[in-house]
Parts: sequence; structure tokens; C-alpha cells
Amino acid sequence: ENPDVLSNFVNTVLESPDGLFWVGTMNGLGRYDGQTWTRFTTVDGLPSNDILTLFVDSQGLLIIGTSAGAAYYDGQTFTTADQGPPDGVYGILEGLGGRYWFSGGGGIWRFDPDKGDWKEISEGTGDLPEYSMYGAAIDADGNLYFGSDGSGLVRFAGGSDREIAVWSVPNVPSSAALGGILAVPDGTIWFVEEYGAYVDVFNPQDETWSRPQEDLPGWPMFFDAQGSVWVSEWNNGFWIIGSDNQTHISADQGLPTDYQVRDVEFTADGTMWIATDLGLAVFDGQAVTQILMAADTGLPSDFIRTMLAASDGSLWVSGEHGLARRYPDGTWEQFGSGNPFSYDGIQVYDIAEDTSGV
Repeated sequence: ENPDVLSNFVNTVLESPDGLFWVGTMNGLGRYDGQTWTRFTTVDGLPSNDILTLFVDSQGLLIIGTSAGAAYYDGQTFTTADQGPPDGVYGILEGLGGRYWFSGGGGIWRFDPDKGDWKEISEGTGDLPEYSMYGAAIDADGNLYFGSDGSGLVRFAGGSDREIAVWSVPNVPSSAALGGILAVPDGTIWFVEEYGAYVDVFNPQDETWSRPQEDLPGWPMFFDAQGSVWVSEWNNGFWIIGSDNQTHISADQGLPTDYQVRDVEFTADGTMWIATDLGLAVFDGQAVTQILMAADTGLPSDFIRTMLAASDGSLWVSGEHGLARRYPDGTWEQFGSGNPFSYDGIQVYDIAEDTSGV
């Protein structure tokens, strides 16, 4: 609504040695001198208006980390850094020997001003345990510390890029955020990374955590009675993966093209239901026989978020907004504003049934 003012979403605040206050927001960099605010943006030379972190080096130079790289401010001009983390700069340090360190989405980049060279230290180079690295700190001995996205604290001894150690809490999930839980026929429990495909496996027998032995082509949705795992692949249908076979169900079998499969349920009559971003698909084990859309049914939307096959044979479906129930006879009941939710925009993320059928 006000594209030419600073955002109320403040990511970082810094007081520079000259007494100025710098504020990094999602819509520009603010400078406050005690009386007046000045806003700096991409028009002034910043690589992005989303300011993530701020740092002042030993020479008083202001370094700005943004969602599109770093920039230097000499008091007059912004100069964009040649390299750095490609997906946002979250941490900036000045280490021993005057070298600069930038952490962010994609890893850590070290810049040596004496040599004018950059060095990438990342998951891709085999040096880091995660893609994204966040906060940065340095101790009195020059050791550098960077927070990782789920694998603990990364330490560079004495600021050396050859002596790297990862400190993590033992026997815990490796993912930083979890979005799904699956019961596995072998007695273990799978915890699926939120917005990702990593899986942490918990063994209740010895209370240990591990990762699956094989990488999956996407995020797992559930296990069937035969012990096969059903896995949704990004924009490419889903897989049914058994101990010695794999079956891929995609647009060739009738699923919508370039849309996500979000959930799978089996109702008591044996019908297999596939929730997608573009309708509710009926699957016979070989191909999709029908796709139900909101305009033709009681579905809350074409976007299907999650489902539950209840013990009475009904199918509960949540859409982009709202909730619906399909009875065994094919009729639908809608649940929305006033029945029982307080407004139309309610989002239902999960549905479960207790032992009494509620």
C-alpha cells in the first residue's frame, strides 16, 4: 500500500560507531540520525530492498546483507559485492587477517581483500552439512561460528577454512522443522521435513534417530498394508515404492500436469482418493478414472490440502479454505463460516479420528 516507505517488518538493527542507527526492513534500509529518517533502496544501489543483516567492519565500513547478496556503503555510495551466498545473506563477519565471511542460503563465502578472491564453502563443495547457514559470531580467539539449518553449529577454528567442525545435539531429528508423521509397518516412525523431502526415522525400541537408508524421490505420504511407501514427487505425480519394485503414477496415468499430489486415502469401499492442487482424483490402482472439481461437487476448492477416510466410510476433505465431508452415498456436506468456523478463510491442515469415532 505504501511502496515508498520503510516496512514495519524489521529484520535487523545496528548502531554504527558514528552514532547513527541503521534499520534493515523488508522494504529498504533506514538510517536514523536522532531526528530524521533516510530510506535507501535498490534505486540507490542496494541489490535488494529486503535487508537481512548489517555489519560494520574495523574500518567503519557498513556492509549490508540482503536477500539478493551483499553491498558495501562508504558513506556516499553503495557497491554490490561480486559474489556471496546466492539465496540471501544472513550473517557477516570480519575474521583474522581482515578476511570477510558471508553466511546465507547456499553456504558460506570467504572474501580475502588482499588477494581479491572469493572462496565458496558449502554443502556442494562437501564442507558443510546443510544448504542454508544463518547467524554468524566470532570469539576472542578468532574462532568463527555459523548456525546451520538443522545440523547444529559449524565452527571454523581460528578462522581457518581447513579446520571445520560441526557441533550438533546427539540423538535428535536432523531436520529443523517437521511437517508430517508416518507410522511404518516395521514399528518405526517417520518424521517428514516441513516443505521438504528429508525424513528422520525414530525407533521407539531404543529411542534413536536416523535417516532412511535410501533417498526418496519426494516427500512420503503414507505406508500401505504391503509396507510400500507412497511418495509425492514435485510436479510429477507420485511413486509407490516397495522393497523390490517401484511404480510411478503421473500425467501418463491421468493425474493433472505440473501439480502436486498432497495426500492419499482409502475409503471403506476400496476407493483410492488422490488429493492434488487441481482436484480430487479417483485411482483404481492402475490409472486415474475421474477427477472431481469444486464446481461439480461439494469440494471446498480445487486445491485439496489433506484428507481423512473415516471409519463410517465417509471422506473428509480440506481445501484451500474450508472443510467438506463426502458420505458413502456420494453426497457432500460443507463446513465453513458459522458451521462451525468463525470466518470463511479458515485453513484446515490436518484431520484425525479418535477411538470413539469423533
